Amino acid sequence: MVEPTGALHVVPVDELFFSTTDAKGIIDLSNSVFTRMSRYSREQLRGAPHNLIRHPEMPGAAFKVMWDTLQSGEPFAAYVRNLAADGSEYRVFATITPLADGGYLSVRSRPCDDSLYSAVSDIYAVVRKAEREAMAAGKNRREAAEIGVGVLVDTLHGAGIATYESFQNAALVSEVALREARADGFPVRSGESALVSALDKARAVYEHFSSWMSTQEILSQMATDIAQTVKRVDEDMAYMAEVGQKFTLYGADRPELASLTMPLTVWVQMQGIVGGYMDSLSAKLDELTLNVSRTQFRIALSRLHIYMYGHFVAEVLDFDEDDDSTYDQFRALVMLGEALQDDIRTLRTQTARTATFMQAVRDYVRQVAEAVAIPRQLLSLWETTADMTVRDSLGSELAATVAGAKNRADSSLRELEHFGNSVDKSDELYSEFSELDDLLGDMCEIVNAIVRSRR
Repeated sequence: MVEPTGALHVVPVDELFFSTTDAKGIIDLSNSVFTRMSRYSREQLRGAPHNLIRHPEMPGAAFKVMWDTLQSGEPFAAYVRNLAADGSEYRVFATITPLADGGYLSVRSRPCDDSLYSAVSDIYAVVRKAEREAMAAGKNRREAAEIGVGVLVDTLHGAGIATYESFQNAALVSEVALREARADGFPVRSGESALVSALDKARAVYEHFSSWMSTQEILSQMATDIAQTVKRVDEDMAYMAEVGQKFTLYGADRPELASLTMPLTVWVQMQGIVGGYMDSLSAKLDELTLNVSRTQFRIALSRLHIYMYGHFVAEVLDFDEDDDSTYDQFRALVMLGEALQDDIRTLRTQTARTATFMQAVRDYVRQVAEAVAIPRQLLSLWETTADMTVRDSLGSELAATVAGAKNRADSSLRELEHFGNSVDKSDELYSEFSELDDLLGDMCEIVNAIVRSRR
């Protein structure tokens, strides 16, 4: 068993590496970067369990969450400390994606978001400590990992992170953007090989995703706007509810002022209706926020996979074709191409789902705006019909309070109108997939034709 030496070797920012496993985590395919980083030979890696490179300081909870996520059919992403064959450590940001054959594809890169990596390292230390204490108390590894999951969730909540999924979605988007900003770019090769044409097609797919990276920024800003809109409108509604209490107190002992306070009384009664609309809108906005983050995640994952594909094609082109491992390289290219096509199919479904939520939110925003507009009109009615002979101190205070409530209602309406307009513009975010499908199909067919010619 390999013991950690404390040494650290860093993954270069331009290095991407992958491996595939079967459903039980047994390694099948990999690229040369993986062998170089793990310091195991390809022969040692093939047929070995992927936990061969697990660092003992990694909490079992992280892998419990990973397997739960993968077995539900969803991809997983995490910061991971790995242990090389010589006992040195190398750190990666890893994504693991279920494959159609029941296995898994893992793509790893250097962690680029230092603040996120540092925060996760601190969380892992807390979780690992809890797991060790559980095992010291007689729990087995599985039980300790389950306890660790609870600690992980609680620690994330303490850091203001609602779920692990929300963390991984944001982390992948950040890591892909930062790594691409620092790396040398998509590889380019020349020559007569058909693989050069496949690489050109892959580059076209990569560039197609460039516009989607800006879509990520729009989606990210929209998610921020969602949170801010809900917060401000909720604050306005809370203020108006407080104002309603003052209206009730003012008119309670003044039956002679019934005609004056009637619009305000109706306004107070409508706050429950407006609140119901707001509760429904908040629920829809939560669903939209989650789906926006999932769309961002899928865009980033697809971008990462096409980048990995391009680098591996370049590696194969640079490789000595007389080597015995050439067959596995082309088998890996076929697998990577199929994984990319699955990515796009899933992304198509995810963007359609997000568009549906956008439409639902658009409808709720309009309903809430209409609901807010009615009591706002009542406030205006009160101002224009109030008996100006009422000049006691409470009446003056009430007049100022009404003016403030009307201003808050106007603020809410502006916020809702602005957000509604941004949702209306979201229709243009969803690209036509046919060109992307054609490019990927041509790219995969080039590789498939090479494989058929070698049989």
